[in-house]
Amino acid sequence: QKKDFDKALRQVNEVLAKEPEFPEALFLKAQILWEGFGYPEAAKGYLKKVLGFVKVGDPLHRWALGYYEQVRRL
Repeated sequence: QKKDFDKALRQVNEVLAKEPEFPEALFLKAQILWEGFGYPEAAKGYLKKVLGFVKVGDPLHRWALGYYEQVRRL
């Protein structure tokens, strides 16, 4: 399973290398870093970026905020 997270992280990093402000990719990277590797601080950093790029009320903003709160509590 770790191998799957490694592969996912490589792929999302390729996307972000081409488009560093792609909110969905940033959100996915946060999920990979937290769920795959247990890096809450790194995940929170990417979630903050998503929150900065996406308007309040947008579904992705709500998801990122909710996920940020989950990671922050742990």
